[in-house]
Order: sequence, then structure tokens, then C-alpha cells
Amino acid sequence: MAQKAYHHKNLRRALVELAIGKLDAAPERNFSLRGLAKEIGVSSTASYAHFNSKADLLQAVVEAGFEEFGAAMSQAALSSASEAAAFRAFAFAYYDFSQKHPGLFQLMFEPPIHRPDDASWDREVPSYDALRDGVRALAPSLSVEEAVQFADLAMAMLHGIVVLERTQRLRSARGDKEQTHSLIEKAVAMLLLMLSTAEHRAVGN
Repeated sequence: MAQKAYHHKNLRRALVELAIGKLDAAPERNFSLRGLAKEIGVSSTASYAHFNSKADLLQAVVEAGFEEFGAAMSQAALSSASEAAAFRAFAFAYYDFSQKHPGLFQLMFEPPIHRPDDASWDREVPSYDALRDGVRALAPSLSVEEAVQFADLAMAMLHGIVVLERTQRLRSARGDKEQTHSLIEKAVAMLLLMLSTAEHRAVGN
């Protein structure tokens, strides 16, 4: 295969994007950095100029994943007509991302790859901030600590639905996407009610 000429940054991005495609097709990650380079049409030496190992590549994949995840969450807020609609959009943006990138999503939240002291933690912050800001928009009288708690609760509920669906353990859905959507709607309604109750309590105090 004739080798292609890549701009330095473009080759890095090409390797990351190809790895994401491989992950989403087969989450087992049975690919190598050398193999990716060959598939793109560059030498393995060129690929090792960007990544010392497959682990380094996967860390870059995690960072790219959180960038896209954060952008999806932010766009969900911008395209919504109200705070409640934005919160609902957050929930479905979370779910939709997990469906679009199943292997990537699994990798992003896997402890051996993603660690809070890594650069990927900084990449994750925008997606979490979007969720926390959504909570504060709905319940502005809550303290920062309470808003973070509700954001954690929302993420835990959404992530639980995603993981249980993937492992076929959602008894109410059993692989039925419409039932999963209905479950997400119920989770959002529950969270909105809890936030409304907490806001009224905070205002009363």
C-alpha cells in the first residue's frame, strides 16, 4: 500500500478517529497501533511519533470522546426552549451518545483508562458543567453543593439506564428502545419533581 502524506496533527486525529470506529464496531479492542497505521497507509514509525503505546492512544481516544460528549450536552442546552426542556435534552443527549459510540462510551467510563488525575478529567468537565448548570437553572436557590449532588444523581440515573440496557438487564425494556426512552422520560420527570421540591424548600428557608 502506498504511504500517504499526513500533516502532523492530522495523522494524530486520523489514528484517534480510526480507533474510535474500531471500538464502536468491536469493544474488545483487538487492534494495534501498528495495525491502525497500516490501515491508514502510514508507517508504524509515523504513528509512534504521536503515541508511545496503544495505552497512550486509548487515553487520547478518551479525551476526544469527552470533547464530543461535552459538545453534545452543550448543544442540547442551546437548542432547548426552556430549562426543563434543556434538562430533558441533556438526558437524551447522554443516551444518544452512548448509542452512537457504544465502545467509546464504555472506554470513557472505565477506571483503568480514565483516571481523575489524567488530562481526560479536564475534558470531562464541560459535559458535567452543562448538567450542573442545568440543575442550577431549574433550582437557582440551591447551594453549589446541592446542585452538584443533583447533577451526580442525574448522571447516576442516566448512566445506570445506559449500562443496564447494554447488559440486557432493564426488565421493563428488554432491548426495546421505545421502552428505554419511556424509562428516561420517567427518570427526567422524577428529577424535575425533586428539583422543584428542593427549590421550594430552599426559597422557604
